[in-house]
Amino acid sequence: MHRLLLSLFAAFALLPAVAVPQSKVEEALADLDRALEHRRTYIGMRQAALDSLAGLRRESGDSLPLLMRLADGYTSFNNDSALVYLSYGMESANGAEALPFRWKHASLLPLAGFFEEATGEFYSIEPEGVPDSLLVSYYDSGRQMHSYMASFYGMYPDIAAEHKRRSLDYQAKLLELLPKGSSEYKFRQGEYYYLSGKPELARVILGELVDDEPADSHLRARAAHHLSSMARASGDTASYVYYLAVSATADVLSATREVFSGRKTAK
Repeated sequence: MHRLLLSLFAAFALLPAVAVPQSKVEEALADLDRALEHRRTYIGMRQAALDSLAGLRRESGDSLPLLMRLADGYTSFNNDSALVYLSYGMESANGAEALPFRWKHASLLPLAGFFEEATGEFYSIEPEGVPDSLLVSYYDSGRQMHSYMASFYGMYPDIAAEHKRRSLDYQAKLLELLPKGSSEYKFRQGEYYYLSGKPELARVILGELVDDEPADSHLRARAAHHLSSMARASGDTASYVYYLAVSATADVLSATREVFSGRKTAK
């Protein structure tokens, strides 16, 4: 992957002056190479933790907190398994207890190609019946569901734009509820600026988040991914390669398999 990124850097070498020095790009590429050498170890560690939770489930039965921990643990690692555990939760829970399982299940269905089923399931939930303590989870699932669908409808701009608009609406609702100053708030704010066409504001916020978050942070991976997209759009190749490498490294270290950055570097 290092060689692929270097080739990409060379291909755009004649573009305008860049913001990230080459030494920093090389450092990020070296970090990615080191992480890739141990990729199987990181995946094994995450799988072992999930196997341990599955063992507890076999011993104690389908407790709702345990099912949710398994579902959350498999999300972005093995989304098919996440959907299975969310289905178990939907079957085991009653009333309001089933709601988080339902909307998280709906948020992942687009990844399996079930668009109508996703929106049908999500919008069957009455927002007025969602407890205040669960609104962040509810809005985040709506945002994620429409974000996935917008990406799948890339060849149909009008449909994609509608899903993007709905995703941004849920993002705005999240910003009203998340603790100001938290890493999650900063990421959502930066992402909102990026997706709503305010890249300069997004760069500042997401750049600070990349600098402050741990190397294996999922938020760091996603913030760096957005920054790489903005750098590519502006012709800043060094920043593009740097942030792509940072994002991919964070994904490898956290054993995240929903690897947007990895997919780009492999093209």
